[in-house]
Amino acid sequence: MKKTVIILLMLVFSSAIFAQDYTVFSVTGDIQYLKNGVFTKVKIGDTLDNSTYLRIPFEATIALRLPDNTQIAILGRQEGTIANLAPQRRVVRIGGTVAQTDTTPSRRTVAQIGTASARASDAAADLEFEE
Repeated sequence: MKKTVIILLMLVFSSAIFAQDYTVFSVTGDIQYLKNGVFTKVKIGDTLDNSTYLRIPFEATIALRLPDNTQIAILGRQEGTIANLAPQRRVVRIGGTVAQTDTTPSRRTVAQIGTASARASDAAADLEFEE
């Protein structure tokens, strides 16, 4: 019995040490998390951990920040813990520069864009009508 209690205490403390805290910095849609058995709406500034259960509806997104400023985004239509929903590879990066931009106008004109009416008038011009 003593060994079981000691093992359980070790597991509880080790999970507390390895838990990652996320800070919510962007929310779109009605995203909810499970808190004390009740679903509560997520707000910017909330602190969540890996075991937090999220309910993310269709077309909703949540962006989270780790203490080391790594950012992750979780897209909608999902349910589960952050540990299961968060991408394993961090994809959002802070900083960087734009190497080159092209702001020149496009060479394409309206006359070059084919439409159904333009094709029909071209086809009608190719036909010869007899009366």
